[in-house]
Amino acid sequence: MLQPSPPQAADLAARYLDLVERCLKNEIHGESRLETFLQRAVLRARHPRQTAGGGYAWPARAQTMLSGARLRHLRVLTEATLRDGVPGGYLEAGVWRGGACILMRAVLAAYGVTTRRVFLPGLFEQTLPTLAGERFALIHLDGDMYASILDALTCLYDRLSPGGYAVVDDYGVLPACRRAVHDFLDSRALAPEILPVDAKAVWWRKA
Repeated sequence: MLQPSPPQAADLAARYLDLVERCLKNEIHGESRLETFLQRAVLRARHPRQTAGGGYAWPARAQTMLSGARLRHLRVLTEATLRDGVPGGYLEAGVWRGGACILMRAVLAAYGVTTRRVFLPGLFEQTLPTLAGERFALIHLDGDMYASILDALTCLYDRLSPGGYAVVDDYGVLPACRRAVHDFLDSRALAPEILPVDAKAVWWRKA
């Protein structure tokens, strides 16, 4: 559980995490306009459905594709699990350059938490079935396909602690992702309040 700290310590933690967010988005040095243009052109060619509505970023050098809003929201939820004493570790299923995992580890470091684990490397089908004994405070799902999201929820949801958070990154832009979420929830007769982070991602809290 998050322990009370002097105002100076809380301010230092917030400043550190603000800096981490900026570094993950490469706001310190800034993206190359040419490299970013080329990256987005390739992305539009490969994934026209995801990029049709705009707002889908594939930065050239940043450590994350998460928008500022989604990155800050992930930080807020991670801090909430510490404040509320929700037990378990943190897992991102679907990793690009590891920005979300870096942020969650930074939150733990900022508050001096050393007893929780972030991220198990490996392919979905090889690693997720091995987590039967694990407990999670937050799961961040960033799989692009129906099977990826369904497999992740099937393997992880029972391991998510009551009061823990599920975040699904592509719910708003990929119909297959949205269908997988609802097929899983319907199969369990679950009806959590699914809330938007932005136009792309959603989250809910496990009852």
